[in-house]
Amino acid sequence: MKKLLLPVLACGMFASVFAQPKVSEKWVITPVPNMKGVLGRLDINFPADVERNILIYQAADNKFLTSVSYNDKIYTIAPGQYRFTLTNVPVENVPIQKGHETRLKMGFLDVVSEGDWHLYDETKEKAYTSGNKPKKIPLPVGRYQVKLGGQFYPVIIKDGETVEDYTPMGIIEEAHDKEKPDSNEPNSMITEIIEEDKWVITPLTGTKGIGKNEPGMLEINFLNDQPEGGRMIISRSGYADISLSVDDFKNTIPVKSGVKNAAPAYPLSPGTYQIKLYKVLVENVPIKSGMQTRIKTGTLKINSTSPAPLYDAQWKLVKDTVNSSILAGSKGDCSITLPLGVFRLMIYKIYPSYKIDIRDGKTVNIDATFVNVTVISNKTTWHLKDVDEKNPQSYGNGGLSDGADIKTIIVPVGDYRFKCSGAPDKVVAIYNQSQQVTLGNIQ
Repeated sequence: MKKLLLPVLACGMFASVFAQPKVSEKWVITPVPNMKGVLGRLDINFPADVERNILIYQAADNKFLTSVSYNDKIYTIAPGQYRFTLTNVPVENVPIQKGHETRLKMGFLDVVSEGDWHLYDETKEKAYTSGNKPKKIPLPVGRYQVKLGGQFYPVIIKDGETVEDYTPMGIIEEAHDKEKPDSNEPNSMITEIIEEDKWVITPLTGTKGIGKNEPGMLEINFLNDQPEGGRMIISRSGYADISLSVDDFKNTIPVKSGVKNAAPAYPLSPGTYQIKLYKVLVENVPIKSGMQTRIKTGTLKINSTSPAPLYDAQWKLVKDTVNSSILAGSKGDCSITLPLGVFRLMIYKIYPSYKIDIRDGKTVNIDATFVNVTVISNKTTWHLKDVDEKNPQSYGNGGLSDGADIKTIIVPVGDYRFKCSGAPDKVVAIYNQSQQVTLGNIQ
């Protein structure tokens, strides 16, 4: 294997403040000061009159792990991401953290009607549960449909609230509209930080209001040594795309007057957007009135030394599961801001490439050192390969194939195998500048 790349996770730019609760649209995480050990826990302290059914699955492969006892108030579990079902309604990718308590945001449906009833999702396509007598059940926050007597009734479940099994649609929409603050009211009501896997939303300070026409802001933290050619494409259904260069974001993106945020940000109408950065798509990014959305990003820093300038797109970045290029360049020292995900980096045509795991606020350092080596072929045709020969590509060739009995090439430091015609293969450790390798009959 090559010793070319040495990924190192370094401390990043966004330090987590663990003393504060983390709030998502579906859950809240709170630190437990006196909790010891390596585990976290799930809050399942339900009222006595509620019939609950909680199942726990692994998030990665949906493998069933366990169900929760009716008598438990809390459930201790190893840190990680899980899929919980509450009354058969799934809540995906719920984090459990060491020394923290996770509470699912939920309310209660009080079925008071006699006779058969059925609970569906908002589209009326997915059935969750049913019964033939009154019952009070817990549900994750969201919109549902209850079928009673052959007719559907919409219900909205809100955190900590109880609703009955029927509510006329007009009343629901009216109540929903009343929840929206007037555009002239102050912004002090928005105090929670909303965090999901790919983005974080924080309240803006200095805005006059949060009415439906008040824009939100999109923030991206680029570093000054970003490679050229990077663009961000902002897309929204029914609207023309917005195309911004990295330099736009670093230098000229307008920041809303009065907003006390240091990072460059771009004003957008509230809605859901698709953001593409360096051909990496971040889907369903919400922009909310009076709030700033930060796409979670990390940094890939390439540091390379070479006896000659890098050339011919010496590095190429690809998505882990797709071989198409995200970004390529010949600048030996640069930093690349990337959305979260797993990528692969090729330097000097290396394949297989090296795995890069981008995490929020973290920096992955890649150190690449190149040396020149002089090959004396002694009239032997040679091809330079990986030691294990898993790489189908040659790093160089010479000898009788091109008439060059002495040839100097530039390669990354590492262990190589010279495949020779008419002579034994030769395994060589190339780590020194201006190293010489002799092939053929002279060993």
